Amino acid sequence: ERVDLAELVDGVLAYCGPVLDDAGATAQRIGQASAVCNPALIRRAIANLVTNAVRHADGARQVTARVDALPGAVRISVFNTGYPVSPEVALRMFDRFYRADASRPAHGDAARHGLGLAIVRAVARMHGGKVWAEGKVRDADGKGLEGTLVGIELPGALASSQQRLRAG
Repeated sequence: ERVDLAELVDGVLAYCGPVLDDAGATAQRIGQASAVCNPALIRRAIANLVTNAVRHADGARQVTARVDALPGAVRISVFNTGYPVSPEVALRMFDRFYRADASRPAHGDAARHGLGLAIVRAVARMHGGKVWAEGKVRDADGKGLEGTLVGIELPGALASSQQRLRAG
């Protein structure tokens, strides 16, 4: 179904509010687009991107979710402040069970198993899309913050910059 991705991201950010609060982090969404997709799967992928970004945010502890309609595609990306991910880690971080630093202790009560971003990649593939990650010197809004940008891209045939209109 055609889904308003800005609305979907806003819902995920609200759902992740307690996680953001516990981490002392703030989050915002920039941009809007819609796409034909499975909203439950895309919601899961966005939640995984946001919780991963919160877990690895540092410094200003800001998380920015961005929705962009591009020529031929729509992108949902999440930027977190902190030390930018290295190119070597960016190449592997969507692999199942991969952890950049396997020696670090697990956060909270449950161990992290390295499946969150693998699920994001699986959701992207189910939609004919792809994932990417890169260390950035500037955040997704062009501000001068260091961090990591991770995202999902859906094919353009399914994307639109138009918002979904609701009846009455």
